[in-house]
Amino acid sequence: MSSITYSERIKIETFYELGLTNIQMAERLKRSPSTISYELSRCQPYQAELAQANAEYKRAHCGRKTKLNAKLKQTANYKFNPNKPGNFQWQSVDDGFLMVVD
Repeated sequence: MSSITYSERIKIETFYELGLTNIQMAERLKRSPSTISYELSRCQPYQAELAQANAEYKRAHCGRKTKLNAKLKQTANYKFNPNKPGNFQWQSVDDGFLMVVD
């Protein structure tokens, strides 16, 4: 299923303040109790706004990290510079272009 929305986080905060259990919250939101448990662990005491900021930060910083450092990037830009004559030429193919190295 998709990520928890901000409106769901507000509901979780309200349910938490009312003293509902994780199972009761999960049933009302049609989510797994473990999802509710994980969500409540984002910050103590639970606040929807902080939990949303935490989730957005984690999402922005997830995924594979680049191994391309500044020197390697500069080298690649130099070697495959389209303005540098004689290195390669562009050939049209079905949906785009293909780079052919001389």
